[in-house]
Amino acid sequence: MKLNKSYKIRLYPNDEQIQFFEQNFGNVRFIYNKMLGDKINHYKKTKEMLHNTPAQYKKEYDFLKLSDSLALSNAQLALNKAYKMFFRNPKKFGFPKFKSKNKSKMAYTTNNQNGTIFIEDGKLKLPKVGFVETVQDRKFIKNSKIKSVTISKTRTNKYFASILVEYEKDIQQVQPKSFLGLDYSMSAFFVDSEGNKGDYPKFYRLS
Repeated sequence: MKLNKSYKIRLYPNDEQIQFFEQNFGNVRFIYNKMLGDKINHYKKTKEMLHNTPAQYKKEYDFLKLSDSLALSNAQLALNKAYKMFFRNPKKFGFPKFKSKNKSKMAYTTNNQNGTIFIEDGKLKLPKVGFVETVQDRKFIKNSKIKSVTISKTRTNKYFASILVEYEKDIQQVQPKSFLGLDYSMSAFFVDSEGNKGDYPKFYRLS
């Protein structure tokens, strides 16, 4: 059986890596807002959902090419999810909101494809970033595989990586050694196959 578990570790990026993180945070927020704005305009005109992608904007906005492409794709997935929830129940979920530079969380998510993300010698390898110094307090579950990583920044300028791993867990089937049958009883609520009855208190009869 496959299960997922998340680990959060502290990152200590150098100046060049910090610059990439900051640019990625901004680009992810930009593409989310740009795609949302175009969806809104399309919806106003047609009352239908616009199926736009980050790739459509890279020609016009060259700076998007510097981003982790998977981070942009994950921003698209998050927007599409929020948009579909709106279409499913507009009154309950409301229309997706634009991300604010000052109020929204500074973060982006990337995926592990063919071993592009791994930890080696106390460093986290990330796409387009290279090896980032880390402090890992807990070891991963044995034979687990990294699925995705979310890089985030706190308001006190600390950087973290939330690492989602997948692992196999053997579920041992338990063979029952004995069986007990239950049957409904009007007077005692239930009676089992050994003749025992449910002796629940009859408060309504005590008054």
